[in-house]
Amino acid sequence: MADRPSPEEALRLAKAVADLYSAGTAELVQIVARQSVRGSAANARGKLAELVRLRGAAQKLVAQVQAAGPAKAIRLVADAYGAGVARGSAGQAGPVTTSLVRTNESAVHYYARQLAGELDPLGPAMLRWADDAYRQVIADTAHLVVTGSLTQTQATARAVDRFAQLGVTTFVGRDGSRMRIESYAEMATRTTVQRAYLGGAIDAQLRSGRPLAIVAGGTGCPQCFPWVNQVISLDGSSPNFPSLAEALTSGLFHPNCTHSIDPYREGGLIVPPPPPTAAQVAANAEHARVLDRARALERAVRESHRRVAAAKVTGDPRLLATQRHLLAVRQARLKEHVSRHGLKPYVSARRSAA
Repeated sequence: MADRPSPEEALRLAKAVADLYSAGTAELVQIVARQSVRGSAANARGKLAELVRLRGAAQKLVAQVQAAGPAKAIRLVADAYGAGVARGSAGQAGPVTTSLVRTNESAVHYYARQLAGELDPLGPAMLRWADDAYRQVIADTAHLVVTGSLTQTQATARAVDRFAQLGVTTFVGRDGSRMRIESYAEMATRTTVQRAYLGGAIDAQLRSGRPLAIVAGGTGCPQCFPWVNQVISLDGSSPNFPSLAEALTSGLFHPNCTHSIDPYREGGLIVPPPPPTAAQVAANAEHARVLDRARALERAVRESHRRVAAAKVTGDPRLLATQRHLLAVRQARLKEHVSRHGLKPYVSARRSAA
């Protein structure tokens, strides 16, 4: 089990799922661009024929993405659950850990179904976007050409570029917020991976008759700090310690939290942590800003990949050169930020310029 991902590693690997959907989006943009170039120069019947071709190509691509995305994410969920079991089984015999992972497949399937349910709506969202984008690009191209300021090639390229810049934002989350599908895929995977890891640790401890756990990890964010090194009762059966339910209600193990639990036996020495100092609070805030900046830079890189993909198809050499240069600049910024702050390389940072 030593090769199983830690919570922090699992959060990083969730980005691989986001990159898979991002790559699918870039290819979908190319499909829209290709059919838009043909449709812009066609009559009404030709435009409809290109729309039909677009739908066929888009459905094939989305089917591939929807087969690969959940499969990759579900494997990650299974590994995360195994990592939690390994942690919760600390001090137990190796076969016990392996046996629990094998016999408790229903728990893994539970988290897998949760994640699959979150990712399933992304396919229809991609198809709707492709249809809407094609129709709007055709309309925008006609308008730009009529003004006489651009050639048909230039007008089509710019209309497609606008949609490539925005990405597939037609997906609306359960809270009503509109997100790019790759961002939603990453969020859904990350959240489920965290739950699977924690669930594996809890299941392992309870199965081995150890209902008490100690919250492990660094100082973390302000809402988690009071719980670090504290003992909690996983099943609520120990009146001398707060329950896991109480800890969860107070904000422990929130999304993006990398804290975990370790087995605890009564009688051990527990030293409550002191209140966070001003320096610790400031350091935590700075770390959060660094991560937020990294995510923003990563989104910019993904955007540039979409725009390069579109420019390759539309045939505007100046626009393609511009977008390739912007992609290289954004990749360099992300790479420098990751290196300067000692972050683990993000998947998008390693993708070469198109």
